[in-house]
Amino acid sequence: MQRIKAEHGPAAIAGISSARCTNDENYLMQKFIRAVIGTNDIDCCARVCHSPTAFGMQLSFGTGAATNSIEDIQHTSCILVIGASPTEGHPVTGSKIKQRSLKGVPLIVIDPRRIELVPFAKYHLQLRPGTNVAMLNMFARHILDAGLVDQEFVEKRCENWEAFQSNLLSLDLAELEAITGVSSELARAAAIKYASADAAMSFHGLGVTENQQGSKTVMYIANLAMMTGNIGRPGVGVNPLRGQNNVQGAADMGCQPHQGAGYFPVTDPAVHESYEAFYGAKLSDEIGYKIPEMFEAAREGNLKALWLMGEDVVQTDPDSHAVAEAMNSPDFLVVQEIFFTETAKFAVVVLPASRFLEKSGTFTNGERRVQRVKAGNQSTRTLHGETFKRGLGKFHFFPFEESHELTEHGTEYPLILTRGRILEHYNCGTMTRRTGNALIVTEDYVAIHPQDASDRDIGEGDFVSIKSACGEVTIKARITEEIRPGVVYTTFHFPEAMVNNVTGEGHDEETLCPECKVVAVEVEKVRARVAAERLEAVVG
Repeated sequence: MQRIKAEHGPAAIAGISSARCTNDENYLMQKFIRAVIGTNDIDCCARVCHSPTAFGMQLSFGTGAATNSIEDIQHTSCILVIGASPTEGHPVTGSKIKQRSLKGVPLIVIDPRRIELVPFAKYHLQLRPGTNVAMLNMFARHILDAGLVDQEFVEKRCENWEAFQSNLLSLDLAELEAITGVSSELARAAAIKYASADAAMSFHGLGVTENQQGSKTVMYIANLAMMTGNIGRPGVGVNPLRGQNNVQGAADMGCQPHQGAGYFPVTDPAVHESYEAFYGAKLSDEIGYKIPEMFEAAREGNLKALWLMGEDVVQTDPDSHAVAEAMNSPDFLVVQEIFFTETAKFAVVVLPASRFLEKSGTFTNGERRVQRVKAGNQSTRTLHGETFKRGLGKFHFFPFEESHELTEHGTEYPLILTRGRILEHYNCGTMTRRTGNALIVTEDYVAIHPQDASDRDIGEGDFVSIKSACGEVTIKARITEEIRPGVVYTTFHFPEAMVNNVTGEGHDEETLCPECKVVAVEVEKVRARVAAERLEAVVG
């Protein structure tokens, strides 16, 4: 590291921290990159997967943290879940949501899949993947038309309402219905249920953020909460479901290239001076590389050294071929892990890491509760009670834009691939595949609607090829009506499938969060394709 810094400068070195490590470790990692190396080239999945959440909520509220606590589910009278499957990806929260719905609390699910919560939901808005902004525009318009806007809250606590309202009134509901594939009447019923509740609480996940308009969708979820007064009291608010156990903490600690610890901008002269005085070191005042930019710089030969802590990017990040090339490019790659991962195979040095039970420290969970590795502490349960962090909450309007992935490749690849997790495995499966869970679920699969399967002569359990403009993978098919025609769904827990070989370079427009939820693909039965290729070879 010292030699590379001397020969190529600090900007030739970068670090990727981990949302699975403690606050203490993440703080030290970003401090090492900033104060010792002298660059802001530090990032982690906290900025990647939920960066649109932080960005969108900061612009709307002034802070990117969850507004309420999980305990508030006991005090809500309506629950909205959008772009998440809590019972699979967040089972503790998911079970509490299910319990409340079983006791009669109305549940609204906005998701392309028929997730496990749908049978308990009053409304399921099964939209086309990538159309969240259009869906929430329709939702907000119906609230406005029904006269359910909390005018007192809007006038006292918010700004930019008039412009937002004017844009909502200009929308064509029939056009939005055609874009989303969701009946305007169904959306109206759900919107009225949300807006008329005494206390309505929303939860969102990566199905919101990992889209081209991810940040804009988060701002729309904030719009809904503000226009109905569902902020600043028990049982309400906007609550992101974090993907890993310390996503909130890693961001709090400064593991992102544009903000240091405490979310202060590294480009602000006063902040820069304060950080230098605190660390007693010369720091960079330039924004560093985000993870996709690190990979690009590595492939171009500009990034000479990379230190990864607790991240298996070869398996988890989109366009796996390009990521593998990036891992193979630096002169010096350090991987710090508890297991030998797909990424570790490229490392020059593999450093052992400690599991959470082997160390002391703190984590900050999705409701901002700071916890020791053993029993935890108290925290602020509800944010924005009297005023927003930014002063006034701000409304934002955005028109729907079709994903570039679909406009560029949708003709050749007519199906939309979206992806997620299952209960039995966690993220890339580095840990859970080494437990008995690997005997419960042994492989990834692709879910395909019966009509799409019939059109392609695909049966249950058949090996199929998923092909996109970026690559191709082979995986088993599962025929199910949990997804709508034209959409296929898969998980990414097993390296044998390497599903990210087919995901492309699409990303959220503001934060570069990868667009993992919308990929243009075609699915073919492997045996039929092989037979066709052999016949073509014989004829040729």
